[in-house]
Amino acid sequence: MYQLTIKCVNSCEVCTSHYPNTVKILRELMPHVLDTDCGNYKDLPFAQEVKKTELAHLFEHILIQKMTDLKDAMGEKAIYSGLTSWDWEINPQGTFDVWISATEKDKDILDQALLEAVNVFNAVIVH
Repeated sequence: MYQLTIKCVNSCEVCTSHYPNTVKILRELMPHVLDTDCGNYKDLPFAQEVKKTELAHLFEHILIQKMTDLKDAMGEKAIYSGLTSWDWEINPQGTFDVWISATEKDKDILDQALLEAVNVFNAVIVH
């Protein structure tokens, strides 16, 4: 299990609803991420949840999909899961913890997926 800490610089804009082109950009760059499973509290499909979710939660889904894609390209199957959490009573507002269910043998996959996920994520928040 790996933990990533994501700190949103502008703690007022931690939700995808502040980025109205999120779905459009994901459809262009990574449409299959919209079909990923999502265990949100409202039991919404991720394609709907992504319109109003925490940026770190979006990053979690992008990263897991990138990891899965890289494994598939190697001819291997893998199922990854993740969890995004926050506690703004302990940490500053805009700080999120993202947990990814990967093992030490997945470290190279994780490193490559992080680079690729950051590029997709930046496309969402820059537009």
